[in-house]
Amino acid sequence: MLDQEDYPGILYEWKNDLPDDAKPLLSARILKIRKAVELAAGRFALEKRDRRASDEAFGKLPYCWQILEDAKAARLVRYGEVAEGLGRELDPLIETIITLVLEMKSVLQRIRGG
Repeated sequence: MLDQEDYPGILYEWKNDLPDDAKPLLSARILKIRKAVELAAGRFALEKRDRRASDEAFGKLPYCWQILEDAKAARLVRYGEVAEGLGRELDPLIETIITLVLEMKSVLQRIRGG
């Protein structure tokens, strides 16, 4: 995060508001933390876990799908009144996104060998 640029997303923006003079201070502490973790790993024979991007992404897809399902007009009523006709406008867009998420799942399954 220290070096990450701002991200001007569609529904949110991420701003790197870390002042330049704070970055070396944070970086120095990160280095010390890494050394302490390395020391603990050696002392207590902690094993390194492998993490694969395909596994991480695949694991997040059910969460994404659930959020999308919960954003459909019929489910929004639990938060209050829903405008007439919202489902006709919103739900097809959500279904399109769900289809794309499921396609991503299929791609990731192939990558993961399943």
